[in-house]
Amino acid sequence: MSEGSSSVPDVAGPRLYVNADTPVSEVCTFVQGLHGRVRNAVVATNESVCRARTLGILDQQLRSAAASLEKTAQGEPIAIKVSPGPETGQIHVTFLPQPGPRLGSEAGLDARLDNALSLQGEQVVAGQGGWPSWGLGAGGLAGLGQSSLSGTLRATRLGQPLCTTFEITASGTNLSRSFGPCQVSQLGAVTCSSPSRRHSVRLETASRELLPDNGSSEAVLTSPLRSTKSSVSYSYLHDGRDSGAGLGEIRKASVEFSGFLGDVELARAEGIWNISKRLFSGVGSISTACGLAIPLADSENAATPWEDRYFLGGALGGPAARFPGFACQGIGPIDDRRAPSEGSCQADGGFADSNQLWPLVGPSPEVAAREATLDHVGGDARASAMATFQWPLPMAPLPVAGGLRLHGIIFGGVGALVREVQPSIFQDLVKEVRASCGAGIGTPLPGGGFLGITWVNPLIAKTGDKQRNLQLWLSLGSLL
Repeated sequence: MSEGSSSVPDVAGPRLYVNADTPVSEVCTFVQGLHGRVRNAVVATNESVCRARTLGILDQQLRSAAASLEKTAQGEPIAIKVSPGPETGQIHVTFLPQPGPRLGSEAGLDARLDNALSLQGEQVVAGQGGWPSWGLGAGGLAGLGQSSLSGTLRATRLGQPLCTTFEITASGTNLSRSFGPCQVSQLGAVTCSSPSRRHSVRLETASRELLPDNGSSEAVLTSPLRSTKSSVSYSYLHDGRDSGAGLGEIRKASVEFSGFLGDVELARAEGIWNISKRLFSGVGSISTACGLAIPLADSENAATPWEDRYFLGGALGGPAARFPGFACQGIGPIDDRRAPSEGSCQADGGFADSNQLWPLVGPSPEVAAREATLDHVGGDARASAMATFQWPLPMAPLPVAGGLRLHGIIFGGVGALVREVQPSIFQDLVKEVRASCGAGIGTPLPGGGFLGITWVNPLIAKTGDKQRNLQLWLSLGSLL
């Protein structure tokens, strides 16, 4: 290659040579078929790539990005496809997985921004010119906040302006029956996403079943125990955080309509906003979330299916459902459980509520006995807000995990959950508000997460709430 020029390979023909000083008006970057840690690393390089204003500088930035990604991807090869855009001077840069098999596991936030562990395997199939055309994969997801497991088969169309994914999923939620009835479902879905993954439209059909236990309350038994739901939804996701400390802003909003097929007629809307910034020697964070579910059926007694309701409480879920000082799903509307029949697991003392799995200090025997007689049945509207501040403690790193650095954390939050959406929704939320504050010690996790032990004081609580003081806190920051 002669000095002052840059080469751009043409996969369908001979190599062409162009002047390195050729001006570039705009560089658009797209990421397809990459997930979790690798995708976050690619996104982190996009800013420098998009600033290039000549082909020579773009070539240098892409080479630098490729070298950086080779270290970050940890053996997962990445293809970088460069092509002209529809307008003069516009360049499209697409990051894709290289054809071949991939296998990986990771912890992070799932599509609903809930804490999860992921195990994924995929075979990327080459298409025209050797570029990736399809990603055929299977994977499993374990939700940490709701004791859920899911398995998915998916096929993703790669290398197109619109990224399309076909999937079949089987899942179970609250499999341990730790906080209410178990839920199982099977679904098929088609998701069309923009190249940036910021916008997506999803068509889904699901068959769902609610499995009450022997002593479930009347509110559980009168909920739809079997339902078929077909829905169309739109989701917006903006992740402006850096890939290291997780500083920056993340916004997520979604709307969903169901009722054109199946027996569920419902409209749901949800929004989550979180921002983290450097504050003095630590990191301050503010998180807010809200959600509404409105039954669309003509019947006055139409009930929102259990799977579509909102819940609140616990220190292990995502930013929307997290509320320290209370047990997982331990806030909101309640109903008295029925006396279990003889021979059932409840009658034999085998029933365990959500507090025995994760909280480090359980309630007193009297409180536990009262809690065992209640079902928290969720609601159609939820709102919450939380502020946290964490900072490094003035002490030497612990001689474990390569030098574990302990941080302190203080936090406070307010939240509310109401049974139905009525014209007085704002007054109802204010009436049902809860509040808590606390402090703890732990260690930061990559992407802005935190793992530690916290002591929480519920400042405002209602009768029937499952209050907890000492809890394990787990928040994950990276998107899966």
